[in-house]
Amino acid sequence: MRLRSSVGRAAVLQHQPPADLPDSDKPRLRDVLMQSGALSEADVDAVTQMQQRTGRLFGETCLDLGLCDADTIQAALDQQHGYALIEPGSDAVDPQVSVAYGTDPALAENMRALRARLLSRRAGANDGHAMLAFIGADDGASGSVIVANFAVASAQLGFSVLLVDAAIDQPAQHRLFRRSNRIGLTTILGERDDPSVAIQDTAVPHLSLLAAGPAVPHPAEFFERNSLSGAIRAFSPPFDLVVVDAGAGSSDVSAALAVGLDGAVVITRRHKTPVRRVRRLADRLADRGVERLGTVIA
Repeated sequence: MRLRSSVGRAAVLQHQPPADLPDSDKPRLRDVLMQSGALSEADVDAVTQMQQRTGRLFGETCLDLGLCDADTIQAALDQQHGYALIEPGSDAVDPQVSVAYGTDPALAENMRALRARLLSRRAGANDGHAMLAFIGADDGASGSVIVANFAVASAQLGFSVLLVDAAIDQPAQHRLFRRSNRIGLTTILGERDDPSVAIQDTAVPHLSLLAAGPAVPHPAEFFERNSLSGAIRAFSPPFDLVVVDAGAGSSDVSAALAVGLDGAVVITRRHKTPVRRVRRLADRLADRGVERLGTVIA
């Protein structure tokens, strides 16, 4: 999956570096590669000797000698810097959430950069928290997969993240993270259940999930009667970031559920999403006073 992002002026200029481990706690790249079986002791000796002649970095020299490919090096760097990855081949998370497995380094870096741009405007905020909605402009934009990868990338940076599936007409996050949808957002908002019962841990460290919950009739009216932002503020203090999957349904529903959040990101498909749908969604967000932070083009 390759993405482009266009982020509004309020959140575009400042790039925040990852929350790296202290240098003294980081394993050496060569050790990570040896532990994974990518390099042998003889390979490390060959790389070291080449480094002495060229002065290039260890990872670069591995590539020069053809001992590792770029994806292997990037996965090792992720591990070195503390980005927790799930073992490839595991069924703990859907393979589409590739950032969790480190199988698409370019997507992971794009998601981290997007997070930094979106939150840079809040760098000086005293509370340090943010609640963001991701809204698909049409139902073919793979929005739920993008939201899941964004949430994982943020959690890998060490932030405590709550992913909320507000696409109650077509929920997907419980399937992507292999969790139950028996209780969730609809039961918390509609039946006033204890949020702690509905919030589930996932296989990704620092990432929790509030599934959509059982279907309800008339989603637009449901969010008119029940404030999503009010509920989230009541149970989100332990989380640094709340990521809301708003689905790709009616623009009226999407705008209604985004009211009170810190902003919305619109997900579109290049050359496929009708411009009129993007404009309609933008108008509905503006009518509701929801800040449009930018657009992700899938």
